[in-house]
Amino acid sequence: MKHSLLSVMVVCLAHLSYGQVQMNMPVNFQDPTVEYAVLGFEGAENSTIVTDPTDATNTVVQVIKSATAAAWAGTTLTNANEDGFMDGVAFSATVKTINIRVWTPQPGTQMLLKVEDSNDPTIFVETLKSTTVGGAWETITFNFANPAPNPSTINLANTYNKLSIFFNYGTTGADAGEQMYYFDDVVMGEAGQSAISNVTFQVDMNDVTDNFTTPEVNGTFNTWCGSCAPMTDENGDGVWELVIALEPGLYEYKFSYDAWAGQETLVPGSSCTMTTGPFTNRVLEVSGDQVLDVVCWASCAACGINAGPYPVTFKIDMSQYAGTFTTPEVNGNFNNWCGACAPMTDADGDNIWEVTIPLNTGSYEYKFSYDGWTGQEALTNGSACTTTIDGFTNRYVMVEAATELTAVCWESCEACSVSVDESTLESALVYPNPANNELTIQLPATKHQSTEVRLYAITGQLVYQAYATSNGVQIIPTANLSEGMYEVQISNANHTFRNKVMIQH
Repeated sequence: MKHSLLSVMVVCLAHLSYGQVQMNMPVNFQDPTVEYAVLGFEGAENSTIVTDPTDATNTVVQVIKSATAAAWAGTTLTNANEDGFMDGVAFSATVKTINIRVWTPQPGTQMLLKVEDSNDPTIFVETLKSTTVGGAWETITFNFANPAPNPSTINLANTYNKLSIFFNYGTTGADAGEQMYYFDDVVMGEAGQSAISNVTFQVDMNDVTDNFTTPEVNGTFNTWCGSCAPMTDENGDGVWELVIALEPGLYEYKFSYDAWAGQETLVPGSSCTMTTGPFTNRVLEVSGDQVLDVVCWASCAACGINAGPYPVTFKIDMSQYAGTFTTPEVNGNFNNWCGACAPMTDADGDNIWEVTIPLNTGSYEYKFSYDGWTGQEALTNGSACTTTIDGFTNRYVMVEAATELTAVCWESCEACSVSVDESTLESALVYPNPANNELTIQLPATKHQSTEVRLYAITGQLVYQAYATSNGVQIIPTANLSEGMYEVQISNANHTFRNKVMIQH
């Protein structure tokens, strides 16, 4: 494959050994007196220390996650003896973060950072974080006060001297293809990055018709303790408040009243909620002092704002599905991926199945399956109608009103083609790749006026759309587009051809 950064010069295959000094944090891979080494595993074996392709004076770690890599392929910072940092990771009561500068080809790439005892692998702490940009360096703060996916917490009496990073954690190479990543500058967080933050919770109780005395906040931060976090309404306007001191991290919570005498019923998949098992709660990420918006009881919105539910009609065209099935269904975060709980029907026998589900305002993930998960769609990461979160690629829909979705073909973002003639569009030329200031599409001999050319960002955003010119040459200006992976989509009445391209300035 062609990588999206400039070609790199490999400095070593396993480690630099200019001297025999064991490394400690901070690690910048620049000191010739320090022994640096990296060890890739489970499909990231091609991890090497190289010259920074964006700065010839700098040295970084390159990680290539192969097309056959496991979902947990990773890279360990080590030395010849494989015993990590000489003085260990210096966690303390006030410092529980590690900063790493990373480069990933696309935003939203999930990474897991793990620290452990090199002599006892049962002693470890790990946490997750995702990138916010693609095709550029950014510094990511990994907060070990918020461990995930394993809940093991920091014990300051333990030794943590081994560090491993897992790029695109949870996604196999078979799903993502071969991908290249970089990291540099591994530094302990500063005191205060794990500091306590004051979070103000506010709930409007004016629309609650049941009798209550005192609302309260219950969440993972207080072990859902009941009446231990009572709220107050000092000015009598029906909006109750409470300030709670919290460490940085991700929390679930909900409002209740009178020691669980009553509690909110929240809609799965709503914009302010997350669903864990059978429980749907509000979700909060704490990174500093914040005053949360006033929300209506059991709603993600303020009182008086219509947040739904709205009828949303899902449609799937099964006419070109070659397998055997009885009943298609819709599974999503709005029904906790429940299996056969949202069966679809085909009343007119045209093989377009549909179901209408009431949903509140918000963004939802979903996919089509059949017969209680006997079969399910395999969707393409980066397609126009999909989103990939935590390694799972699903369809998504934004609900703001009553919505009737277009019938799409199984495992496709498009309607089923009446006929397929792949020989025409698939002979189109797309060049150069990577592109800099412009991208050229050379179409085959066809009726160009009926051929549409689109360019999508990896996030699914449509950034260019036009019908082909009469000579079949389409020039797409790319100078003002962000660097990263894009998808060219060429469509006519019978077929759609897609091709991945990289924009690099």
